[in-house]
Amino acid sequence: MIFPSGSFVPNRGGSSQILFFVWVLRLSIAKIEHLNKYNIQLKKYLMMKNGLVKSTLLLLAVFTICSTALALAASPVGTWTYKVPKAPEQYINGELIVAKEKSEYTVKFRINGQELPARNVKYEGSNLSFATYVENEYVTFKMKVGEKSMTGKVSYSEGTLDMTCTKK
Repeated sequence: MIFPSGSFVPNRGGSSQILFFVWVLRLSIAKIEHLNKYNIQLKKYLMMKNGLVKSTLLLLAVFTICSTALALAASPVGTWTYKVPKAPEQYINGELIVAKEKSEYTVKFRINGQELPARNVKYEGSNLSFATYVENEYVTFKMKVGEKSMTGKVSYSEGTLDMTCTKK
């Protein structure tokens, strides 16, 4: 009888069969031990990979939620009708036009058919601030932007007034 290792064992009846059986058994045990070691390494790899996949999916979900929230955040861009109830009569009502050009915001007032440009326009978070000159008076505005309304304060040399805006 020839063993797979290439050695020749003469046929001596039952002893060669027992030797062959022992050899097959040892080979099987060695293969099983090797497979078990491989299986343990595979399980560790899969657990690590599974953790990595879960972490990646979690980060992707957080990123998606954050970017969606930013996209849905109130934007000041548009035309707004404003009211400043305690302002001089000609400035109580008007329109506020907010635009975004590249990464900069611009604001214009439309009062009695006249347009006044604003300066120092800043939009951070949900706060819009800007300033303009009205009859040679420097006036500052600080507004809190909502989805369809803005509320805030108008400040000038004679004090501070409340202002509300509604998006058209």
